[in-house]
Amino acid sequence: MWYSSPWTQCNVACGNGTQRRDIICVQKTGTDFTVAPAGQCAELEKPAAVQECEMGPCRPQWFTTEWSACSQSCGKGLQVREVRCLTVDKQYSQEYEKCRDHRPNCMMVVQARLCVYAYYKTACCASCTQSAQRAKRH
Repeated sequence: MWYSSPWTQCNVACGNGTQRRDIICVQKTGTDFTVAPAGQCAELEKPAAVQECEMGPCRPQWFTTEWSACSQSCGKGLQVREVRCLTVDKQYSQEYEKCRDHRPNCMMVVQARLCVYAYYKTACCASCTQSAQRAKRH
């Protein structure tokens, strides 16, 4: 008879993927099973070893570029990087509800170039993102 191991976990965390299992020909003798040559199970219908699995839609996520070189050759300087909310196929995501300004002084944050710090980047997400996109165009 064919023996099927349990299915593996889906090979993706979201979206469509596959899962696998081992299919082995076994001989049952009493309560014991021994592995038999696959040819001995040839006339039996072999179960599928691979099947598709659906893990729900993939949500947009944050992607970042590498940090730039330091703006100063000595002392304190700044490093910048681009941070974008993209879909899995790297398309710009419209799902930007999380990216809002949560503080009233966000224009000052942008002018003081504080967007490079994670706290301000989150607290003033919309202003910092717009500023980064403007800077990139210049």
